[in-house]
Amino acid sequence: DVPEPSNPPDGCRFHTRCPEVIPPEGIDLPQETWRNVLHFRKQVLGDSVDLTSIVEIGAIENDLQVDETTPADVDEEQLASWVRSEYNLPGRLSDPQAEETLSTALTELITNGHQTAGETLTEQFETVCERQEPELRSIAPDHRVACHLTDDDLPGETDPENEYRRQLSSVK
Repeated sequence: DVPEPSNPPDGCRFHTRCPEVIPPEGIDLPQETWRNVLHFRKQVLGDSVDLTSIVEIGAIENDLQVDETTPADVDEEQLASWVRSEYNLPGRLSDPQAEETLSTALTELITNGHQTAGETLTEQFETVCERQEPELRSIAPDHRVACHLTDDDLPGETDPENEYRRQLSSVK
């Protein structure tokens, strides 16, 4: 999930409307999954992950017959699975490094709360757009852009899902 246009992050000012948010170097996830990870990170940082509601919904969807179900009543692995489901995150991310980070953050969220999990997610999943403002460059005589997607030094240049970047780079 990208930030609100009225409150853009440091770095790229277009980031709030970007069709192709660049993951950190070494992270290889499909764009839809990457966006879901960023949305989850945003919710964790905003203390907006409601584990009690997730447990209530999980109990109903799984026909658990209990009067009161709290996060403490649910196995940690099951709760992590329900959180993944709530945020459209797969049972395992295809990238092992990203999976390790997400699993750690889920455990931290469940056992220690939002702050610790948020720190882990921010440390490992900070995008180049959040870290650094892109240079303004010409990609055509009358077309200038300030976008990391046009930076040939960034990973992902040959990523088959990055059609937007190829289109920008091919404009002469």
